[in-house]
Amino acid sequence: MLDVNTPTCRLDIAYNYESAWKLQHDNMTVPYGTKPEDALERCILPHEDKDYIHCYTTIPCSYTCRTSDTNQLCPDPATIDKDETVMMQNEKCDVWLAGGAWSQRTDCYKLQLNQYCGYTFDFTPGDIIAIRGLIFADCFIVLFWLCAEFTLRRVDKGLKEEQAEGSERMEVELPSKRRLLRQQVLTRWSDDAQRNYYYSSGMSGIVSTVDNSVYSEQLLLNQQQEEGGGGGIVSSTSGDPPPLVESNGMKSRYYSRDPRKRFQSAAWLRSLSQYKQLSSSKRHRFNSRAWTRTITLDAFFYLLITFSQWFIIYFSPHQKTVHPTYTDALVAVIEIWNATSFLEWMIFIDVLLDFCLFLCAVFVVKWPTKPVYAERVKDSLHKLTVHGDSDDAYHRPTRHEDAQVDSSFSSSYSYDGYEYDDDDDISSVDTGSAKFIMDQTMTQDVCLMIACHQSVMTEERYETFTGTLRSALQVFPPSHIFVCDNGRTYTPFDDTQWAAQQVHPDINYLYVPEGNKTFAFYWCNKYWIPYLARQGRVADFRYAVIIDDDVPLPPDLHIPYQMLDQNPNIKAVHFPITAATPDGSMNQLVQCQDIEYKLAGLHKLFQSTLSSSLSCHGAVALWDRQTLDEIFYEHDTVFNGEDMYMGLSLLRRRDSSRIYSCAADVVPTYAPDNWGMLFRQRVKSWDVTSHKKTFTYIWEIINPRSWCHGPSWVLKPYFIQELLTIILDWLRVFLLAGLLVRDWVSLVLMAAVFTLLLYVMVLLFEYIVLRDRRDLRSSPLTIVLFPWYRLSALFFRMGALCQNIFTYSKDRKGIKIRVREDEIRDIPPCPPSPDVDWFTVWTGDDDQQQQQEQGEGW
Repeated sequence: MLDVNTPTCRLDIAYNYESAWKLQHDNMTVPYGTKPEDALERCILPHEDKDYIHCYTTIPCSYTCRTSDTNQLCPDPATIDKDETVMMQNEKCDVWLAGGAWSQRTDCYKLQLNQYCGYTFDFTPGDIIAIRGLIFADCFIVLFWLCAEFTLRRVDKGLKEEQAEGSERMEVELPSKRRLLRQQVLTRWSDDAQRNYYYSSGMSGIVSTVDNSVYSEQLLLNQQQEEGGGGGIVSSTSGDPPPLVESNGMKSRYYSRDPRKRFQSAAWLRSLSQYKQLSSSKRHRFNSRAWTRTITLDAFFYLLITFSQWFIIYFSPHQKTVHPTYTDALVAVIEIWNATSFLEWMIFIDVLLDFCLFLCAVFVVKWPTKPVYAERVKDSLHKLTVHGDSDDAYHRPTRHEDAQVDSSFSSSYSYDGYEYDDDDDISSVDTGSAKFIMDQTMTQDVCLMIACHQSVMTEERYETFTGTLRSALQVFPPSHIFVCDNGRTYTPFDDTQWAAQQVHPDINYLYVPEGNKTFAFYWCNKYWIPYLARQGRVADFRYAVIIDDDVPLPPDLHIPYQMLDQNPNIKAVHFPITAATPDGSMNQLVQCQDIEYKLAGLHKLFQSTLSSSLSCHGAVALWDRQTLDEIFYEHDTVFNGEDMYMGLSLLRRRDSSRIYSCAADVVPTYAPDNWGMLFRQRVKSWDVTSHKKTFTYIWEIINPRSWCHGPSWVLKPYFIQELLTIILDWLRVFLLAGLLVRDWVSLVLMAAVFTLLLYVMVLLFEYIVLRDRRDLRSSPLTIVLFPWYRLSALFFRMGALCQNIFTYSKDRKGIKIRVREDEIRDIPPCPPSPDVDWFTVWTGDDDQQQQQEQGEGW
């Protein structure tokens, strides 16, 4: 029903010869093309017979058209069930024009009333309501952003206070720990130099070392294998160090023997100086482009906001409709297929696509159960820890320890200091051994890289980080773990290295002087691990698990090594995550995030079942190291959405590469336990990524190369759904404000319908998808609260949109590692020794540091 409180009205009559002839006969028509303001109380005949006759009156619509039987306002023809066979059964309406001077009775379904707010017939009540909604929405956005800024600043203030507290703590504790770490490195350098002098004293010619003037233990082991002729596995031999490899190089023998002198060599200092110079020139070179990018993006966002508001006015319903009862309003909300507006259809398609994808995932995917040996592995590891054997099992012999060399083949061999039996027959008592556990967890060819950035600044962070390392030691040997610390200074800001050594001295630590998680992983995977492998310090791992410093790995983590070995097309493995807290206290906010994480894992599992997952989660993922190197090579190292970028880079190869989802084990990650931190996480990181990838989604939808690629077709519905969500993000606040002003009852009913759909989704997930995993189900209270949590997440999306508009244009665009490698060449050089003092290696002041420490009593 229309709201009739308007001064003017336009009556549209379906063209028929009788009405047209009568209007012309009574001089009620004006020529075609006459402006509406010049056709008051007259009608304009259409140019074609199939169009409507438009009649303009200066009285309200309630006085222009009434039903013949009930004398009510003429109904909307869209709501009339007309009968074209029995014409007498159709409802009749009476029409009055020219102040009642002209009238006619005709079928109601042939009449359409349109209300206008002036004699120019430019603005309808719907337009005025839409404009009011836009004004209300603009005011709400400003108020919301002020509140959001206040919240973000308050959270950032707390983080800065925590940072200041950590800085004070580091000023007190770090110097002494730094001296102890330095002394450890000096001791290793001294031992290496003595052995090098001892073995090179009787050799003729000038000796040097392979690869950056460092001796290679692995080369020696390979030579001993060839000379022995027995094959098999060779373990380290006596305490004598390996001889240096003879070379034609004429560099100083002194520098090649003493590791400390390698860091003072002209070659290393020149490489370090070139790195710093190129890094500085890179900043000046690319910062000059920042203003152009900022101005361009600001202009684009301004035009986009203006277009969004025009779009809302243009496609909003021009006539204000009032539903007589709440039932009629509910029916109108549910019968979305009867929508006539483009905006309504876009909302309907977005909701329908989202719900259909979820239903497909529910009926195709069943969450896998744990591996059969999972609990046994967990119990075995627990027993080893209780009896104190785990340290021995994980202990890796140092160069100071003696070992016997046997060139003949033996059925037993040593790995990480533990005696392994190579016989096929393993008795039941052997199932508690470290070898059995290592074989079952499949980590013998997998390393673990942990991204760290000021991970131990406070006591809470220290406990979180060390807890992560202890959890990792239940899955990986310490020599397989690489702590990838990174920061914006040339020296570590905290004692992360000390904390890692306190957990286990054989954990590998490295520091990259660039505060970027992705680049730290790249440098470790590309340079440091291969370098250590060439020195015989670590194995040349085939796979790498990358995690954040707040991800405690479960002790029964299942790495599908057999599937990876049998299917070389699997380049990465996705692990679902679950929300947790460091102290184990799960409040309702964390539990709602837990359901959200598992729903995301369901879609990744569904994608993997059909073809390939879109991406791995940024908190934990397993990658083939060669593929990881290639993916990082094309990465722009932007923190927001780095996991999505990696998945898209793999997809763009358009080959048989795929990401497999291993949902047997769910990996916990620490989630925000208060609304402030959650708001900051979503607004500044997670949700803002979607808006930054808008053109990426568009290109993946229309890219011709993707049309002949199976995984691309599987993922296209998700790209379309995400693109529709982004478009609605730009329009949602204007749509909701307009609907609130226009018809608040429909808004409430629409929210109720969407909430009901969310309840259906979460119930299907909990009791159908997780039917075999009761351990993953949520509490009834969490299920009740989750839909309302999801509705509140709409504020996160709006905050991310504001963040994208106000700050994204001012952020410096990331530089791809490929450009840095091939053009800028400002990659930090690889240190010339496996034993590194990470507090001085990038500053180049090793001599000054040594003298200072000697002056302080060393």
